[in-house]
Amino acid sequence: MINFLAEKEFPGVFGIEHIIFMVIAFSLMFFGWIFIGKKVKNEKTRYIITKVSAALLLAAILWNRISITVFNFQNNDFGFENILYMIPLSFCGVSSLITAISTLFLKKDNIVLHFISYIGFIGGLVSTIYPDYLDNQMLLDPRSLSGLTHHAILLWLVVLNIITGYFKPTSKKWFVFELGSCILLTIGVFFKEFDAYLNIRCFAHPMQISQALISSMPILTSWYVVGIVLAILHIVFLIFYERYKNNHTWKEVFSKQMWSLAKKVS
Repeated sequence: MINFLAEKEFPGVFGIEHIIFMVIAFSLMFFGWIFIGKKVKNEKTRYIITKVSAALLLAAILWNRISITVFNFQNNDFGFENILYMIPLSFCGVSSLITAISTLFLKKDNIVLHFISYIGFIGGLVSTIYPDYLDNQMLLDPRSLSGLTHHAILLWLVVLNIITGYFKPTSKKWFVFELGSCILLTIGVFFKEFDAYLNIRCFAHPMQISQALISSMPILTSWYVVGIVLAILHIVFLIFYERYKNNHTWKEVFSKQMWSLAKKVS
């Protein structure tokens, strides 16, 4: 049995193991997106690929939560409270779970995807490129490997959903991102207060409200800074998507009608 707590030098972010993982993961994603976009035209086949990818993401999340929970049962004195580590409450952990469930079980272009996809893309990208937990965990530690895997699959799935048309970005649903983000923040505040009241240590930093997304960049990756940057990037993305993907003129893109609330949100 491998002892992941033994005294050894951890690879760290951008260590050789991490670089190898990124090269393999991004290569597979890049060529997979191109192949599906250009060669796979059958809607049923695209539908199956999307659903299978969502199922794999859900399995990777479960692997990650079990790995974290088992580790904590073995290495701290929280007792049965450790079972609560099965609940993902991190910024990208929640977005990963919601993306998997909404893609796997809800209908095509459902309203949930219009907020969680943007959060999932950033969460998946940042966590794959800069997994700061590698500064104190080996990459082959099940917690590390499962974490990197589910974030990479999350990034793959968000882009795949756009390629296959399972998620269709539109400026008419711009408000869904803002509303969904507020709901996630509210959930985080609830669990934080719940932790303060009952002293449930597993819920100490829900949604990274009081903890930076990247520990070495506490100000730049605080929830508030990230939230503002995401809101701006979301609007910028929609502007260019409407202009170049949906082929609207610049005048149409900035017209009031383009950003009016969708009459029917499903």
